[in-house]
Amino acid sequence: ASIQAFIRTRTARRAVRVRALR
Repeated sequence: ASIQAFIRTRTARRAVRVRALR
């Protein structure tokens, strides 16, 4: 469960960064 939460946070952050760049 910890790993899943970590991946989810990383994915969310990556999406935000991509959206900001785009």
